[in-house]
This record gives sequence, structure tokens and C-alpha cells, in this order.
Amino acid sequence: MRRSVEIIPSFIFILFILYSLYLKLIGGHWLNFFIVGLTGTSVYSLVIVFIDGLSNSFNMGKKATSSDKLFYTFMIVLWVISTVGAIYLMAHN
Repeated sequence: MRRSVEIIPSFIFILFILYSLYLKLIGGHWLNFFIVGLTGTSVYSLVIVFIDGLSNSFNMGKKATSSDKLFYTFMIVLWVISTVGAIYLMAHN
């Protein structure tokens, strides 16, 4: 249950990015949604991995389960992709 609550905002930020790209296709105001989505995925992923890592560091001797590994992999990959995308867009615009 806790993992699904932590992942839901990531999908909401991804939906912001997809919606902004749709608005760009139809000629709407897309830039604010794109910035919120990209910044949100970048910042939220880093913060949630840090907080979850702190809470798990006090569980001495507990092995990481496969769901923990999947969660950390998803969040770190999402953070890397959004950060590289933001750096690319800053460098080329």
C-alpha cells in the first residue's frame, strides 16, 4: 500500500508531461504543464528515494525485497531520465 501511494504522484507528473505534449500538438499553451511535469518528476523522485532510504536505514538486518529493488529502480531511472531531459532542454534552448 505504501509503495503505491509513493508512486502515484510520479504517474501524475508523467501525465502532465504527456498532456503538455498533446497541447503542443493542437497549438495550446503547453509550456507551463511541461515545466511542472518535468520539474516534478525530477524533484519528487529524488526526494522520495531519499526519505524512503532514511526510513529503511533504521531497519537493521532486513534484506531488500524484490518490490523494494523494483521501486528504487523505477524511481532512480525516472530521476535520471527527467534530469538528463531537463539538462538537454536547457542546453539546446
